[in-house]
Amino acid sequence: MKREHVIALIPALDCASTIGDVVGPLREQGYRVLVVDDGSQDATAERARAAGAELLRHAQRRGKGAALVSGFRWALSQGAHGVLTLDADLQHDPASADAFVDAARHAELVIGARTLDEEHMPRGRLFGNRFSTFFIGLFLGEEMHDTQCGYRLYSRTLLESLPLSPGGFETETELLMRAHRVGLRVGWVPIETIYPEDIGSRFDNWRDTLRVIRVVLSSPWYPHS
Repeated sequence: MKREHVIALIPALDCASTIGDVVGPLREQGYRVLVVDDGSQDATAERARAAGAELLRHAQRRGKGAALVSGFRWALSQGAHGVLTLDADLQHDPASADAFVDAARHAELVIGARTLDEEHMPRGRLFGNRFSTFFIGLFLGEEMHDTQCGYRLYSRTLLESLPLSPGGFETETELLMRAHRVGLRVGWVPIETIYPEDIGSRFDNWRDTLRVIRVVLSSPWYPHS
């Protein structure tokens, strides 16, 4: 897979203060960038476009999963060989993008494996990430490094072989489970995650961890005995 065949997809909600600093470096590296504005009430769309991104807009907030699915469908229609996803709030370093493209030579789904910094990572989020990763790995019967990281590269093969149904943060969990159950390769890229002090996460630690568990137990991709 080559950089010019990859579209970087950034779901965004009220990220006007940071979106340009995510889009700009990706454009400088030569990536085509799509921002899906999920009903922002600020200048996210305008600043994304000014930084060089293409834009899809939801008239109202529909959730991260819906933003991802809208972006996946658009990228496939544009002939992308792969879709790189990262957050709009500077938690994912755009400089790591090429590492995902390189890893995609050997995997249909590449996921960032974060160094879970106990000192700087919010405690509730640290617990949620570790528990979800352990829980999903246990039921898939394979070691998982970081199942909740949104910095990923999805191959066209993966996206075309699986039904795309919008949800919330658990959409990424379901895509991982589906890929694993149909035998597609999953790869990992070590990354550093930044937690800006003035940027709040939209991941609700307890609610979204419980939703991840529900997805695992109710999914047809869960290996029931």
